[in-house]
Formats: sequence, C-alpha cells, structure tokens
Amino acid sequence: GGPPAQQGGHPHKQLEKTKKTANRHQTLAETAQPQIHRPPAAERPQLHLGIARLLTERYGDDADAVFELVHHWSFATSYGLSTVEHVAAAGAYLRASARALASGAHGPALRFAPAGVGHLPQGAFDTHPALAVQLHVRQVEAAYVNGDTATAEAAGNVVLARARSVLDKVRVHELRIH
Repeated sequence: GGPPAQQGGHPHKQLEKTKKTANRHQTLAETAQPQIHRPPAAERPQLHLGIARLLTERYGDDADAVFELVHHWSFATSYGLSTVEHVAAAGAYLRASARALASGAHGPALRFAPAGVGHLPQGAFDTHPALAVQLHVRQVEAAYVNGDTATAEAAGNVVLARARSVLDKVRVHELRIH
C-alpha cells in the first residue's frame, strides 16, 4: 500500500512516462522500418511457403494460427506447391472459412472457401472426398449467408454431381431450403 509517492510516483506522472515511452518506441519503429531488409519480390513466395510449412508443422490444426497460416499460403501459391502442400492449404482454408462463419465474418468466409477449393488437387473427389465435399459445402453456406445465390448454386451443383454420400447431398439441399 502506501501513498502514490511511495508506489513510484503520482498516477498522472506515471501516465506521462508511459506516453513518452510509447512515443519513443513509435519513433524508433518508424526510423528502423526503412532499414529492415525486405526480400526481393521474386523471393517472397518462397519465404511465405517456408513460413506456411513451419506454421503447419508447429501448429497443425490449431484454430488460433489458421488465419496467419492462410495468409502465408495465399502468398506461397505462386511458388509451385506440392500436392501434399495444396491439400494442407485447402484444409487450412476450410478451417479459416468455418471459423470466419462462426464469428459472423461472412465476407472472409466466402473468400476462404473458394480459395481452399482452388487448392484441391485434380480428382480431389476421388482422392480427398471428405475435404472436397466439406470445402464445397462451406462455399455453399458462405455464399448463401452473403446473398450470393449464383455462387451457392454452382458450388452446390458440384457437390450434388460429385459427392458419393447421400448425406453430403442432403446437406446441400438443407442449405438451399434455408
């Protein structure tokens, strides 16, 4: 306890000191920013790919890292991903879309789902059927919530034509009814 003078000074003086420190940090950041090495544009996709690989390895399906992960996958795509990396990216986009929808961020959900679909390898309904169906169904859901009926119908038609399970097809019909 004790009076403010014994606890490190008057509260107003502490606030002033905190503001001065914050201003000093801001000035240092602004001064240092131009000095920070920024890799050439041609090297950035490879850098993002390395970060995406590291995040995938370190955090896997951790929901807290999913938005940062899809950020790096989005910049790494021009580097030439392996099929395994495309599938990992598609899964991350599925999780990001689901999390965005759950939090009411409908616009991002609609951007994440088709980005994930874009990462599906050729023949994904045969090689990765659950992921392919889930991404397309998420795209249907996100499109309807955003009022984009044309996108919802198109993605729904893909599921109806390609899904093996009647339950997967029922989900599309449920979304169309609501």
